[in-house]
Amino acid sequence: MLCAASRAALRRLGPTVAAVPSRTLTIRLKAPISQAQANCAFQGVRQFASVGRPKASTKSATTKAAATKKTKAGKAAKPKAKKKAATKPKPKPAKKTPKPKAPETLAIEDRRQLKRIAILFEPKTAPESAWRIYVAENLQGSQGTEFEKVTEKMAGVAQAYKTLSASELQRYAEKAEENRRANAAAYKAWVESHTVEEVSAANNARLKLKRLHNYPKGNVKTIKDERAPKHPTSSFGFFTKAKWASGEFSGGPDGLSSTAGAISTAWKNLSAAERQPYEDLARAESARYEKDYEAAYGRKPVVRKRSPDTA
Repeated sequence: MLCAASRAALRRLGPTVAAVPSRTLTIRLKAPISQAQANCAFQGVRQFASVGRPKASTKSATTKAAATKKTKAGKAAKPKAKKKAATKPKPKPAKKTPKPKAPETLAIEDRRQLKRIAILFEPKTAPESAWRIYVAENLQGSQGTEFEKVTEKMAGVAQAYKTLSASELQRYAEKAEENRRANAAAYKAWVESHTVEEVSAANNARLKLKRLHNYPKGNVKTIKDERAPKHPTSSFGFFTKAKWASGEFSGGPDGLSSTAGAISTAWKNLSAAERQPYEDLARAESARYEKDYEAAYGRKPVVRKRSPDTA
């Protein structure tokens, strides 16, 4: 504790102390004092000097650090958002196995598919004979009438045709020739409107329709395509042509069947040297066919081996 003299001295030194630099203090006494008062004043000044400047307050820094820790602690204390459990996808319904189709249904579908591939709708043709042209001209308007009336009228048309003059018959013949040329041009244009591959598939479909579904009721008419390569002739085929041309086997006792049998027997009895010329012709024919086939279809043909003893 400071004595009264020390406190009084400090009060008198207040303005002077404020202007003095740090830790430098000069004491000036205005009046003579006793030794006790001087000691008391010295102790007070010493106490002041030992304290020096007040240290910077660390309270604010401590508060900030505490606040930061609290903030971090608060953030860390927040519970993490729980991930939603992934919902399991619903199982897809099992595909129903289609019921097997009835044989009748399959046959109908197959027939419909083959008819689509067969390209059955060919261009209509004009009459190509003098008789048909004459009948078409004289029976116009008779379609849809009763059968007896058409038959009766047809008999009259046939009788009138027999009485035509030579010039009239010539006119109908010339008209028939014009129709044949026009029909051929129209047919060729129709065929070439399809690819060679499509025409080949159409012919196969027509043959299947007849074999599997008996359609059409009459004979099967295949499409004639000049672009399609001609099938190669076998060695036996060349031999048969040569024998028919020579007349060696013509006029057998049983007609054509006996002649064909005789040619087949003769082929089997040939030696290897005798067969060689025909086999050379067959190889050249096969090479020609392979070249033409690749040009038409863009691929090589599938070669089927033939027995040399069959046509």
